[in-house]
Amino acid sequence: RYTTGPGLARLQARAHGFSLAERVAPLVRSLRVQLNETASFFVRVGWEVEALVTETSEHALRYAVQMGTRTPLHGFAAGKAILAALPQAEFETYLDESERRAFSPATITDADALRAEIAAIRQSGIARTREEHTPGIQGIGCAVSVDGELLGAFSVAIPSVRFDVEIERHAAELLKRTVALFEAA
Repeated sequence: RYTTGPGLARLQARAHGFSLAERVAPLVRSLRVQLNETASFFVRVGWEVEALVTETSEHALRYAVQMGTRTPLHGFAAGKAILAALPQAEFETYLDESERRAFSPATITDADALRAEIAAIRQSGIARTREEHTPGIQGIGCAVSVDGELLGAFSVAIPSVRFDVEIERHAAELLKRTVALFEAA
């Protein structure tokens, strides 16, 4: 006289597998633990990026990203990484259609300057923002594509007082390794 309950359904393997957020969350956590800086994964929504998963640094001075928040692509390192991963024609459409407002005096809003920035990102595979969205915060990002489909971008946000050539190199290396792990899985 026993029957199965709702607990059995939760134990069954999902037919569709894990969601994107569930798949990137351990990698975002790993980035945050290794760097002790805020790490996030962003997805594209129109001409904006949305924070899908984020892990905040344990430092007293840190940058916090609210999950679900949307920001124009040109404002975040993850957004620039996504722009660089777009086909050139789609990037040109972005330049034609988007309103690129300045968040700080360092924000790149000029179409030609942004073209040059995106070309450099395509060469290196790493996007950077230098206090372009928030004064005092440096961003580093790297796009993720699987089977030719752009899924989003991992990024880290580091306060300028802790940012130097060594942390930039280390963060870029970890981002590239994280993207390679995700794409291989």
